[in-house]
Amino acid sequence: MAQYAKYSGLGGSGGGGAVNSVTASSPLASSGGANPNITLAAAVPLTKGGSGQITANASLNAFLPSQTTHAGEFLTTDGTNTSWVANGGGSVTSVALALPSIFSISGSPVTTTGTLTGAFTTQTANTIFSGPATGIPATPTFRALVAADIPLIDLTTGVTGILPALNGGTGIANSFNLTIGGASSINGTFSGTSSGTNTGDQTITLTADVTGSGTGSFATTLATVNIDVGSFGSSTSIPSFTVNAKGLITAASGNVVIAPAGTLSGTTLNATVVTSSLTSIGTITTGVWNGTTIAIADGGTGQTTASAAFGALSPLTTKGDVLTYSTLNARLPVGTDGFVLTADSAQTLGIKWAAAGGGSAARVNALYDEVVGSAGQVTSGAASQTSINTAIGAVSANGTILILRGTYTENVSVNKTLLIQGQGLGSVIDGTLTFTSASDDSLVQALKVNDNITFDSGASENQLVTFWQATAKTITDNGTGTYVQGMRL
Repeated sequence: MAQYAKYSGLGGSGGGGAVNSVTASSPLASSGGANPNITLAAAVPLTKGGSGQITANASLNAFLPSQTTHAGEFLTTDGTNTSWVANGGGSVTSVALALPSIFSISGSPVTTTGTLTGAFTTQTANTIFSGPATGIPATPTFRALVAADIPLIDLTTGVTGILPALNGGTGIANSFNLTIGGASSINGTFSGTSSGTNTGDQTITLTADVTGSGTGSFATTLATVNIDVGSFGSSTSIPSFTVNAKGLITAASGNVVIAPAGTLSGTTLNATVVTSSLTSIGTITTGVWNGTTIAIADGGTGQTTASAAFGALSPLTTKGDVLTYSTLNARLPVGTDGFVLTADSAQTLGIKWAAAGGGSAARVNALYDEVVGSAGQVTSGAASQTSINTAIGAVSANGTILILRGTYTENVSVNKTLLIQGQGLGSVIDGTLTFTSASDDSLVQALKVNDNITFDSGASENQLVTFWQATAKTITDNGTGTYVQGMRL
């Protein structure tokens, strides 16, 4: 509100007089005197209608409610008064992108930050993006092009280039000019098929597979493409023809009838043979077979000599095998040296290898009660035991044991009167040999011992003859009347 000086009179009465001095108070200022200059000396306060401020921003802050502690808030009014209110909060948690099916979408939805991308989906070749081919307007899609999509083109105006044959043209620039009615003329090069009668005087010349020349009607000649002439095929010959890409026979020949492998099965034709002059299999009574060797599966031997043929058919595989028969020809494996064949109806093949003298598997001849050998020799009947100690336990005192060639890993204990016979250096005890006090009058000979030999106290009249012992091994004799001879260390 503007302020002004009011004259209240200085005594006396009446309305006349003169102002000699004016004094102004804040916010006004006066220069005094009879003609004072009155100016604003300070900002007009709110109570006087001003803002109390001297800048626009400070003046606005003076009119607003206090902003202290209200950062980020908004000014609101209730219709009468204004005040600061806090932000109402809230946020978008997910934004998705939806597009027509012709687009593929990536990056959707965005839940924090990201980019939503739309791209055209792959479409079938030769389709267009268009509205419906017929009917009322509709949302465009990708579809095949139809004739209605292509406008008619006025060929008399604005058309350049060569019109393809598919569109009624020739596809060839200046191919020919054909005038029908009046004089006929053909200019340029003509290719294709022509029909009708040449009634003019033009000379036509044909080349390549059909040759000839003339006007009007004239004779033509088919080019020779095959020098093979005559008849082909008979009851004993199958015709064979070669045809080129134009359908012309370029070669012809005959082939002798040969029944392929598998044509005949047993005494009838194979089911794969549809027609044939062969009806059955007979017997070749004369002549010479000039074909390839006949395989075993086809009733032959697959060989060209008698020896090779027998070898191909024989089940024998090893030197010394014997060919025998049960329900079929069969192989009896070679036996142990010195064994002989003997009949045994209990065997699958009716025969077996056995020791000379005809004893059982446990007796090589009349001298031996037990024979020690490998598991295979026991199976074949060549031996009765696979362990020397087992054989010792199986015989009575004064029994006899033969140890076949082989290595027997065990510590042997002779605990009764026995004759133990080896087959020389090949019969090996890979362990110790002990004669107990009950081994009186025992004889062990013709074998090798790889460890120590001991004659226990009380053992007497034992003999160890013609034997071998591993180097650095000992012989301990605590018995009496022990005989050791023919030792090889």
